[in-house]
Amino acid sequence: MFGIVLWSDPARCKAVIWCEDHRGLAYVDGGCGNSADTSLQKCPLDSGDLVEFELSADISFRRALNPRRVAAEPCPTLVHRLLEAHEAQEAEQPPLRVVPDTPNAIRLPRRETSRDAKAQQPPRGRKVVPFA
Repeated sequence: MFGIVLWSDPARCKAVIWCEDHRGLAYVDGGCGNSADTSLQKCPLDSGDLVEFELSADISFRRALNPRRVAAEPCPTLVHRLLEAHEAQEAEQPPLRVVPDTPNAIRLPRRETSRDAKAQQPPRGRKVVPFA
C-alpha cells in the first residue's frame, strides 16, 4: 500500500501515515531495536514523504510494516493544508448558544416513542371518538 507521512519522530522510530485507501491511519512503531521491525531506523521518514509499506490490520489498529520511501516530500505542504482546511471548517460552523430554561422559552415538540404511544392508548372497552 502507498501513503503519505503526516507525522514522524525518527528518534522514537514512530510515524503516522495517511493511506491510499482513505480508511484509518497506519502507524509505524519501529521499536528502536526492541522488535524485528527496525526499518524506520534504516530509513527515517519525514512529513510529506510518499511511502510504500505492508499493512497489518486488526479490528481497531492499522500497522505499517517495512515502510520504504518512494519519493521524498512530494507533498511537503500537505500537513499544513489539512490543518488550514480543518480550521476553516471550524470557522464556518456557527457557535452554539445556551438557552436558559425559562417559562417563556419556546419548546420544540418531543418526538413520540413507542412507550409514549402505549401510554396514550385508551383503556380497553372504551370507544374514543376523534375530533374532526
